Amino acid sequence: MGFPSGCRKDVTCVRLMLGNTSDPSLKAPLYSNTPQEIMGVINSWLQDEWYETNRKLAESSNYVHSRFITIFLGFTDDFYVSVVPAFNSTFAVQIQSESRNSLQDFGLNKVRVEKFLAALNSNPNLKPVSAAQLVNK
Repeated sequence: MGFPSGCRKDVTCVRLMLGNTSDPSLKAPLYSNTPQEIMGVINSWLQDEWYETNRKLAESSNYVHSRFITIFLGFTDDFYVSVVPAFNSTFAVQIQSESRNSLQDFGLNKVRVEKFLAALNSNPNLKPVSAAQLVNK
């Protein structure tokens, strides 16, 4: 199993890929770090998510699939993250957070993705790269 090829039509899903997102307000981040460094930060974030039941279902050197169950509402969501080569020795973080059984998630998948992106952006060990920096190289 690997990163999903798309969102299922019968559930709520937030998907960020390089150049293709389900929500125009969000973008897949780019970093100049190695995939191993990026995955280390991703795995740390997953371990720190104590307020939701979180369990890894599959992982490799550049991919992780976790299941989240929200404490109060009991929603079960799948959270996928993959680190893939982008441009000029940079790597993109692809993200998909998807409800397992519902078309209504009260915005929880988007909130989870936003919190994840905020954690990546605030991590001092990651070196973000903007699209403008790539154009100027």
